[in-house]
Amino acid sequence: MDKSRTKEPWIDIVKWVACMLVLLGHFFQSMEKSGIMEVTKGYQWFEHTIYLFHVPLFFICSGYLYQRNSQVTTRQEWKDNVLRKLINLGVPYVAFSSASFLMKELFQGSVNEENSISLLKTLLFEPMSPYWYLYILFFLFLITPTFKSGKQAGAALAISAFIYLFHQNETVKEVYFIGGVAHREIWFVAGMALGIFHEKIKVDRRLWAFSFLLFPISMIGYNKEMDMCLWIPYSLIVGICGCALVLETSLFLNCRVSERFVLFSRRNTLPVFLMHTIASAGIRSVLCKMGIMNLGVHMVLGIAGGILLPVAAAEIMRRFRWMHFFIYPNFGRKDRIENG
Repeated sequence: MDKSRTKEPWIDIVKWVACMLVLLGHFFQSMEKSGIMEVTKGYQWFEHTIYLFHVPLFFICSGYLYQRNSQVTTRQEWKDNVLRKLINLGVPYVAFSSASFLMKELFQGSVNEENSISLLKTLLFEPMSPYWYLYILFFLFLITPTFKSGKQAGAALAISAFIYLFHQNETVKEVYFIGGVAHREIWFVAGMALGIFHEKIKVDRRLWAFSFLLFPISMIGYNKEMDMCLWIPYSLIVGICGCALVLETSLFLNCRVSERFVLFSRRNTLPVFLMHTIASAGIRSVLCKMGIMNLGVHMVLGIAGGILLPVAAAEIMRRFRWMHFFIYPNFGRKDRIENG
């Protein structure tokens, strides 16, 4: 059963920022691994910091939109939701994971990470980046009903925080989806809690100011060796600060950005997320084969191509129903925004 839906520009801004951070993280990693870019302390800090909050932002958005747009409180609603998510997450997950796997097979020797296991094992047990997000998101939908009250949201937050304490445990991490759920459920539930109190969401300048602690805290911790007892609270605090910074900034920009940008981001966040690694890796491989190793050229073409090529591909795919199916198999808006 669907609830009435409202357009909220800030959530589209958050998703677009998260997508750009994911793109930059993957791009700079590829530049480092290919030897095109030297590793500097600035880069190490940037990578360390964004990886503590850019994917949590996606889970917060998905949880928020799930709570706002869906009602999953009965067994039948749960069955319907699981089937819908299996299709709407499973189709792009299988399609783009397979495409990325095939590209690595075709360009062996010129990619940063070659395939080490079969495609079937990759799809079922060890999802590749960035598609593991869709894989874990399905299991979160599988185990998490929507909330009827703030008390339920609070209880779920407490439980997910307790589970988070064990996400670095080797036994928990041994099974990919169990470790992923333990690690990501807290952010998904936090988004759902925001959905419960959506009418009260507004810019909080004190929280916004607090969020800037992200920078000194992450600068202190990025090159420190930490045991699990220290790493878990550290990563959670940095993650909260990073997410709060993006959320509060997006709320501030809510009525200050053009509608054209909001529509562009809403339309293209998922395609860019799904195809940016394929596009950027393809550009890098072509440039390397041409003997072009200039960092500036790789950065301009790689980042621009990681955005523009997926946008162009998505526009082409929208013209053909069978191609569009691989991004949005249900052709409905509800799951597009929840899954994105």
